[in-house]
Amino acid sequence: MPLDEAQIKAEQLRQALKGSYRIYGRRISSERSILPENMLELIDVTVRVGVTSYSYAKLRELLQRQLAIISVVKVRELITKELEEALNVGLREGGNVVISWDPGSWGFTVWSPLNKTT
Repeated sequence: MPLDEAQIKAEQLRQALKGSYRIYGRRISSERSILPENMLELIDVTVRVGVTSYSYAKLRELLQRQLAIISVVKVRELITKELEEALNVGLREGGNVVISWDPGSWGFTVWSPLNKTT
């Protein structure tokens, strides 16, 4: 998907993950229902999510940089490294943000639908 669509999806995920979570602290089977009063409410849970988007042309370019035998491993390492960097940028920004690649500055930046330029 294009970068602008990935940014919107990431913002939708950020919004969906907001709030508190209710969990049951004991292991149970999926057939048993849990009463809400028996659940523990977790507040201020931190969730780190990485969403990546590469065009086929970019993936082809990355894969063709190496020998076929090692190219998949190298590209996977590159993508994982970039995701980790984006997550670390988000952590340095205090969390609860969408970090996106900015082709103009050739780096990761905080993205918001309010400062979107289209």
